[in-house]
Amino acid sequence: MMLCGLRWDTAEIAWDTYNPHPDYATLDPEFIFTGSGSGAKAAFNANELTTAGLQEIVSIFPGCVEPRGTPGVNYIPLLSTGKNSGVLRFDEIMERNFMGSRMKPDRRHVPGGRELTLAARCSGMVNVIFVADVDFISQAFFNIRRENRETLELDNVTFFLNCVDQLSGDESFIELRKRRRKHRTLERLESKERVFDEQRLKDVKEASDAAEKKLKDANDRLKEAVAEIDKRTDLDDETKRQMMDMKRRAEQTRVDEESKRIQDEKGRAIEKGRAWANSEIKKIQDRIRWMSTLLPPIPPLLIGLVVFFVRAARERGMARGDRWVGGK
Repeated sequence: MMLCGLRWDTAEIAWDTYNPHPDYATLDPEFIFTGSGSGAKAAFNANELTTAGLQEIVSIFPGCVEPRGTPGVNYIPLLSTGKNSGVLRFDEIMERNFMGSRMKPDRRHVPGGRELTLAARCSGMVNVIFVADVDFISQAFFNIRRENRETLELDNVTFFLNCVDQLSGDESFIELRKRRRKHRTLERLESKERVFDEQRLKDVKEASDAAEKKLKDANDRLKEAVAEIDKRTDLDDETKRQMMDMKRRAEQTRVDEESKRIQDEKGRAIEKGRAWANSEIKKIQDRIRWMSTLLPPIPPLLIGLVVFFVRAARERGMARGDRWVGGK
């Protein structure tokens, strides 16, 4: 990695809230959709042959890379996330129990406020295209490409083949490979979704911070109660130990109960924020749906009325006056 001029922490996993597919809304933020609606300045580097013209790529629990500033190495980002993204350490995502490992359900997704690079090209002393996700070219994406799903047209395979061609020096098929129908999105809706995502993440952070503070206060009270007993000089060591154990058990029960209550409050606050965001998005979708139903018939109706009155005026002008209704 040093020779390539890249810095890559293998214990960091990137995430992004952008997900343009309602059918896959339950996917974790660690499934990153790279696309024009993510809010990134350049989700795909339009100046690079391998990524110019691509529309959407999915990365599964990817990492991210940064330049080291190595002399003689030219660093060029290829794939980037939006600003509603960040990184989590592996131990912040996975936890171990007696059954093995599992994903933590209450992961804290706090945006870092900057775009992350998922893939980059390094040229000069070396000629490398580095993608911080080996799963982006798994068999599933070849199956999706072969099945030609209308609701999920991904460029993972195209990007991979473009990289192979460019590195091998044969670029004749790259432009041809990228030719497919342009997927149009509702930009206004996507911009609103980004705003709602920002607010939801802010609410989650505030709820998590409040929960951590309350838990810290409860644990501090437990430590103070035990310390007060330890300071007493009228008790022998055995009595102190018994009293501290009793106090510790009693306070620990209170801490556990308060911890459960705090976690419930945190969960309700997070769910309330999620429900609000989903409700606002649904309102916009319903408004767009009604507009798409009611507005299209208006122009032809107006044209029909204009044609009707023009024809009526012409017919009235061409008829003799004594043949008009009422003799006028």
